[in-house]
Amino acid sequence: MLTNEAAFEVDEPSVIHEEADGEIVLVELRGGLYYRIGEKSSPVFRTLVSGHSLAALKSACVTEGVDDARLRALAIDLLDRHLIRLKAEPLMSEVSPWEFREFTVEEFGDLQEILKLDPIHESDPDSGWPNPRA
Repeated sequence: MLTNEAAFEVDEPSVIHEEADGEIVLVELRGGLYYRIGEKSSPVFRTLVSGHSLAALKSACVTEGVDDARLRALAIDLLDRHLIRLKAEPLMSEVSPWEFREFTVEEFGDLQEILKLDPIHESDPDSGWPNPRA
């Protein structure tokens, strides 16, 4: 069970991520799945992985109707997907006011076999990565 003092960060180096044009793309390298967090959802993700506690995030949220259960469910979903991890110590600095507009994560598995392929040991020696050894 997550407490109000739980804080989160991106599960690096197992997860790589990049933001472009307001969207965030994350690649979970262990499972080979990648994810897209859209422009309306990316501020929520950035806030969640800022390292502040759930209690601090909740108190800085200016959106009506966002309760502890909703933030916990979001965190649990991202933990289950292995995109974030618990942070040892939450940041104690003040959280800037933020708005919870929406949060959706799209999951893609179409490159899973390629992303899971070990480029040194499992790729074809003649044609190289991303071609698997026969």
